Amino acid sequence: MKPVSKTCQVPAPPQLVYDTVTDYERYPEFFSEFREVTVLDREGDALIVDFSANYGKLVSYTLRIEHDPGALTTRWSYVGGDLKDSQGGWRFSDDGSGQTHIDYEVSIRVGFFVPKMVSDRLIAQGVPAMFTQLKTEVARRLEASR
Repeated sequence: MKPVSKTCQVPAPPQLVYDTVTDYERYPEFFSEFREVTVLDREGDALIVDFSANYGKLVSYTLRIEHDPGALTTRWSYVGGDLKDSQGGWRFSDDGSGQTHIDYEVSIRVGFFVPKMVSDRLIAQGVPAMFTQLKTEVARRLEASR
C-alpha cells in the first residue's frame, strides 16, 4: 500500500503533543481501536512496542519505534505480528502561533486478505478519527496541566 499522509494543527505546545503520542501504554484510554499496548524493550532512543487493536478484526503487531526527542519526531518499522509490514512516523513542530503542526505518515500491508475497497475505507475513516481522538486527549492533558 502506498503511504498515507496527513497534517493538522493542534492548539497545544509541540512537546505536549509529542508526549501524548509517545505515551503508548495509555493508547487504549484515548484511541478507541487499541485494546492493549505493551512496551516490550528499550534500545537507546528506540522502543519495541506490542499493539493489539480492533480494525474491524482484532490485529496484533509489534513495531520498533525510533524517537528523536530533540526534533520531536518518531519513525517506526515493523517487527512482527498479523501485518506484513508497517512503516511511518510523526513530526511535531511549532507553527509560530503557539499551535503544533503535525505531519503523520503511515504505510501498512496487512497479513490477511482484505479487499482494497475495505482497506481504503478503513484508512479514510480511521486516520481522521485518530486525529480527532488525539486532539481530544491533548486538550484534556493541556487543561489538566493548568
